[in-house]
Amino acid sequence: MSRRITVRGRAGSSGGSDHSSDTPILEKPELQQVIRRTEDAREALIGTLVYTLAGRVSETCEADVHALQYRNGGKVLRLRRKGDKVTDFPLPPRVLTLFDVVLDGRTHGPLLLDAEGRRLDRFDVDRLLTRLGKRAGVLPGRDLTPHVLRACRLTHMHDDGVDLDEIREYADHQNVATTLLYVRRRDDGTKRAAHAQAAVPLYDHLIDRWIP
Repeated sequence: MSRRITVRGRAGSSGGSDHSSDTPILEKPELQQVIRRTEDAREALIGTLVYTLAGRVSETCEADVHALQYRNGGKVLRLRRKGDKVTDFPLPPRVLTLFDVVLDGRTHGPLLLDAEGRRLDRFDVDRLLTRLGKRAGVLPGRDLTPHVLRACRLTHMHDDGVDLDEIREYADHQNVATTLLYVRRRDDGTKRAAHAQAAVPLYDHLIDRWIP
């Protein structure tokens, strides 16, 4: 089961006892279970891509096949972002292989299609991920959404020791305070555990006699 680790869902929210906007975080084995329960290459591509790119769903759905381009000896996904800014995201070879399978030689039109061959939109992605989450048995009573996968990716980067400013840049946040909305609560729990453990040497040898 996932630990009760959450991040604040809306930037700028603060205080109060209403946690309706909290976004749950999946542990890595739970994410693996989600991908394990995909039923075709298209589902696997969407799930892995949303997690890998930290949930840039609308930008990816609006892209066409030609957004996959060669740059500096590798293949990137070129996305148009807020403020008409263009950013190249180098894609891992395994994700590119999934693209090859899903595109099946197609060189024109939308990058991602729905089951009927129409351009995928963010609502389609929401529904697909929700089905995957239920199939995988994660987040009982909650939907698996692109925002959940975005929070998972950024938090996992933090867990892996990635510099906070690098995470901020990857998330395209203007202010690191926004990034902290994704990782701070988990970080606070880690710090509390470390502080509690730091107290043990003071009394560790004194309680040995009471522990079998």
